[in-house]
Amino acid sequence: DFQISYDGSRTYTMPDFGDNLNVADKWNMLIDTTYKFYETTQCAETGVVPNWALVKESTGSTLAKQSGSFSGSGTPQYEFGAEASRTLWRVAFDAALYPEESFEQTESFLQPVHQKLKDNFNNGANDWYDNALEGCEYVNMIFSSWKNVGFIFSPVYSTLVIQAQSMSRPYQQTLVNAACGLIGNIPSSYYSRSWQVIGMMTLNGDMKKVGNLLRDTGIT
Repeated sequence: DFQISYDGSRTYTMPDFGDNLNVADKWNMLIDTTYKFYETTQCAETGVVPNWALVKESTGSTLAKQSGSFSGSGTPQYEFGAEASRTLWRVAFDAALYPEESFEQTESFLQPVHQKLKDNFNNGANDWYDNALEGCEYVNMIFSSWKNVGFIFSPVYSTLVIQAQSMSRPYQQTLVNAACGLIGNIPSSYYSRSWQVIGMMTLNGDMKKVGNLLRDTGIT
């Protein structure tokens, strides 16, 4: 929080750190750093991330994993759980709202996620196998019974709103239809229900409409 150490007047505007960057450049730098953080902490083969992660600067333009313990909200650091699942949705949200600007970064991040969803779809049951989510060396646990927990599966399935490079459009539509059916089974739990509503809004195209409004494309 720059406000803690910033010795100027306390405001809620972006401060000038003497780097001669305008506000747009600062935001783009923040976005680029966020995706570098994701790249550093993501399981390359399966696409999942941990609930919590520490990173450090390796060079002026790259990050590396930082050893140490860090957690919060009662969720394990190296689990793909409540915090981690939201990361997948945030990337899909970025891609839905700003498809051209975010294409390279979002495509790279979502590719292994889409591959796992493609490879582990159970056509007979119109659902996914449990190993659609798998960890790696630094994500050593997947949230228990994740397929039955709306705040886990809704953010994961929401990534299907973005066209995958690993499957045809008709086949991906099959997966989207299956995801909509699962997400549409609204539970009584407030938190899961909230995320399933968000998942429905993402998969039915509402988020893309928001993107059109933000970019003032004239498309509704």
